[in-house]
Amino acid sequence: MVTESQPQRRSLLKFGGGLAFAPLLSRVTGTSPGGRAVAAEAGAPRALRWPTLSREALTYSVPAADWQSQALPIGNGRLGAMLFADPHEERIQFNEQSLWGGVNDYDNALAGKPDSDFDTGMTGFGSYRNFGDVVVTFAPRTSPKVTAYGGPYSSSPSEGVDKTYDGEPSTKWCIEGPGAKVQWQVELPAPTAVASYRLTSADDVPQRDPQERTFSGSADGTTWTTLDRRTLDAPFENRFQTKEFTCAASAAYRFYRFDFAPKAGVSHFQVSEIGLAGVDLGADGVALGVHPGPGLSAHRRPSDDQGDLSVLGGPSQGA
Repeated sequence: MVTESQPQRRSLLKFGGGLAFAPLLSRVTGTSPGGRAVAAEAGAPRALRWPTLSREALTYSVPAADWQSQALPIGNGRLGAMLFADPHEERIQFNEQSLWGGVNDYDNALAGKPDSDFDTGMTGFGSYRNFGDVVVTFAPRTSPKVTAYGGPYSSSPSEGVDKTYDGEPSTKWCIEGPGAKVQWQVELPAPTAVASYRLTSADDVPQRDPQERTFSGSADGTTWTTLDRRTLDAPFENRFQTKEFTCAASAAYRFYRFDFAPKAGVSHFQVSEIGLAGVDLGADGVALGVHPGPGLSAHRRPSDDQGDLSVLGGPSQGA
């Protein structure tokens, strides 16, 4: 067990007093307290100092996609939030103790239910509800942002949407119980014309392949133009096979999306790689398993060094 000494209250007061007198000292002497040190370092580039992480620090290769199983919680009992840890655009899903869904003074006995029946729905004991999302944009995005827009989907951590552009045909994006539609979407840093696209088959079960699909482009992520639509009973002849498909129309768009219709009666949907002509998705792109989706929004744009702060209201249940 490691024991660390804690700073004394008196030491903290002394340090705070020194900071308080710093402006007065600069007025009297005409110099700043750290002026000499700053002058000595002027003209010499300062190396970026990365913070030292403790042995208990948690690190992840991609941002969280689902608030319940992946995002990290913080809170003080009254306010709570889930952190998704996107280095370009952080999403903070938060709640507050007064936003509770359920019946006041709910009692299992009065409802004729045993104590083991823990009803967290709106007609039962209830639960905390998601108050909203705070989205903080740190810098303009310079790489594509891939999302499984219609999710969250049920995928294992090793078979997420990020596998669709990792350059490894042996990996795949695999969804269990996909439903009637699966959506894959990319947001580009700047509008780019895409004349064709590529799909690579996964390792097994051809019935899981993307047999029916619509490929669309959009300037704003809201209004979409269909670029290609296909239905193929057998889109691939072999496993790990890459095929390229030409679009009937081509224009420069910032957003591109696939709407896949998984085959009815098949338990999974899968695809190994997705590629767009003229676009480098690359391993540096940020992959998210779910887009926050539409909602009420209010925007505050501070100075450039503070980033872009957006507040999005949503109906989903939160932490």
